[in-house]
Amino acid sequence: MTEGVNPNKLTNPPKLPVDSLDSTKLNNKSRSGLEIAREPSFDSRGGEVINTATRNLQSADSKGPLTFDSSFDFPNLGKIEICKKMNNDGSVTFYLRNNIPIPVEVRFDLKVNNMPVPKTIIATPKKPGEKKEALTEAFTIRGNYSYKSVFSLGNPSNQHDNKTLYTLPFKKGQSYECSQGEHGKETHKDDNEFAIDFNMPEGTEFTAMRDGVVIAIKQDSNKGGKNIGAEYSNFIWILHNDGSIAKYVHMKHKGAKVKVGKEVKAGDVIGISGSTGRASGPHLHVQVDVPKGSKGSDLISIPFKDKNGKSMSIEEGKTYSN
Repeated sequence: MTEGVNPNKLTNPPKLPVDSLDSTKLNNKSRSGLEIAREPSFDSRGGEVINTATRNLQSADSKGPLTFDSSFDFPNLGKIEICKKMNNDGSVTFYLRNNIPIPVEVRFDLKVNNMPVPKTIIATPKKPGEKKEALTEAFTIRGNYSYKSVFSLGNPSNQHDNKTLYTLPFKKGQSYECSQGEHGKETHKDDNEFAIDFNMPEGTEFTAMRDGVVIAIKQDSNKGGKNIGAEYSNFIWILHNDGSIAKYVHMKHKGAKVKVGKEVKAGDVIGISGSTGRASGPHLHVQVDVPKGSKGSDLISIPFKDKNGKSMSIEEGKTYSN
């Protein structure tokens, strides 16, 4: 009998890093991605699976019932599940059920008959706005087996579209100062090094910088201040068609003007600015990153466009008009 693992034993998930690539200099800046080691609990004996979880799942994409094996929740995004199906010939087929609108790289430390057979599978993302999860067939095995798995957001092949320019995140006719720019001495270091802060009064409507789909919203916090933790920041995340994600942070309590699954265009109002989370005062913090699974995330120097549609860089202390 292979060794079982405590199903409740889960490594503490690190905070999702804010990662990107310098698109103006085309200089990769990679940061470690969100990786969660999940140790599912099961034993196997000669092809007979003894599973601690008994919840049965049905899928229109499979020919028979799927049995839940293990899962992990990505905060504010959704859940990914590992399921399996017993086949008539005694083999077992594993599937990944993804309820997240982003690809997830799953690495299996798999042993079959005590022989290591590592597998890496990209779980197809759920289509934004749809209720049905995406199902990906992972692999089929026969014999005694055990595994551990690591989940990482994104696909290693994702690349930011460096030709795309971003609109300023506020309405036309308005002007705001950049209170902290790239590599800002206050907080724009490491994973935040390419973020931009606009000195925006609380209650100001802010807009999408680029076309995309809303994939995550947090708006339940009413705490903010210089000594308040980043976990209290309200935010909106928007997924772009190249796999990059724009993050709008410090939104006002219940300040979202969109819902998850909403398609937006550049310039659409998406939320109301505030000062939640770690913030010395009201402002809008924006950044873009490309999650790339086990390769981490690319940090993006946001290529904004001016009134004439030409590329421009944002400098700390200067005021910009839309």
